[in-house]
Amino acid sequence: MLDVKKKNVFGILYNALYLQNKDEVEIDLDALMLVAIEQDDYSFDCGLLGLGWLITFLVQLEYFELDVEEVLYDFDDNMYKLAMKAIADRESQIDHLFELIVYFQQRLQSKINYNNFYRRFSLYECLRLLIEKLTKTISEDQISIFQLSKVSCKMSYLIKTCLNEREIEVIYYDQMEFLISCFEKKSHLTELETQALCYTLLSANQYKNPFWEMRLEHVLHSKGALSEEVRFLIGLNDIGFNEKIDISTLGFTGIIEKDQLLFFVATNVAKIHAESILNSPIQA
Repeated sequence: MLDVKKKNVFGILYNALYLQNKDEVEIDLDALMLVAIEQDDYSFDCGLLGLGWLITFLVQLEYFELDVEEVLYDFDDNMYKLAMKAIADRESQIDHLFELIVYFQQRLQSKINYNNFYRRFSLYECLRLLIEKLTKTISEDQISIFQLSKVSCKMSYLIKTCLNEREIEVIYYDQMEFLISCFEKKSHLTELETQALCYTLLSANQYKNPFWEMRLEHVLHSKGALSEEVRFLIGLNDIGFNEKIDISTLGFTGIIEKDQLLFFVATNVAKIHAESILNSPIQA
């Protein structure tokens, strides 16, 4: 049986896109799915929530050929229930809301039969209500600039992929102006704050707001030594967002938590594909 301590959704994603061992990916997916079903595990890292997202994402990249609607038909009903519970729960954590949003954003981008109005409507309403819950939680709780910068990336991603901009436009603008003002007022940025600045710049680039980009780049260029994580994020911003980004060619040299960073890119950068994987032989 799969050692769930060593294999999780993030590790399988990294294996699929970088190690390119398709046979191992399929074996790990099947094994992790079996364990999650047996244990009724709906977590993201090793459970059905994350596995549902991963399957849909890899099918979107044409890594697998599966009928997502058939495979995830029962998943959706259970995820609706999870989402409604999180929305009603006053103690819902931001990280859990993010995980649910990731599932629904990916499902809305899959090739659902457009004649199935009820399915699309249910997915969209769940996503919209989760965003409402997230913004309410942010307004009530004290969260760090780092957390808020990731929220801003999520907002720009949703606007570019699957959510009507009018649903979140005011909230998104307020968040971005607040973040940029915070960075401009600081005489010194910590490592986490510098990463947050890069996330916010990524959001501005993706949304294509040159005024925000100019202000953030001015602050960033005043920084000295940069970590590998920050260098990676700067490089990602430098690629630009006019053309699709081949996610499987991004370099993660020297980055410790590379699978987590890859997951961030996969779920927050709209224009990605994996052409280099699709055009290369799969390792046995």
